[in-house]
Amino acid sequence: ATIPTDVGALDVYAGDTFTQTFTLTSDSSPIDLDAAGWSDWSAQFRKTASSSTAVDFTVDDSQADVGKITISLTPAQTAALKDNGVFDLQATQGSVVRTWIQGSISWLRDITRG
Repeated sequence: ATIPTDVGALDVYAGDTFTQTFTLTSDSSPIDLDAAGWSDWSAQFRKTASSSTAVDFTVDDSQADVGKITISLTPAQTAALKDNGVFDLQATQGSVVRTWIQGSISWLRDITRG
């Protein structure tokens, strides 16, 4: 598989909690990312790759031993996005930095508003 993997567009609704879990695999088997030494997971949204302003996702790597990494945004963060954009997910292994996932965000105005 090509790394980073392009996951395409993810729909994010304004004002909603957004959560997406990725399972990283090799030959169709989950990678034990903990055993492989991957840590310091981070993910950001930007309007374009060259934008200076970013929104940080919360990254949960508590299931990294079975290849699962979860990214999330709060309702306040999704309400503030206001535009489509791009994101990626990366980690470090010693001095190596690798971008594992990349994609785009389709920002959707919600219908029900409180």
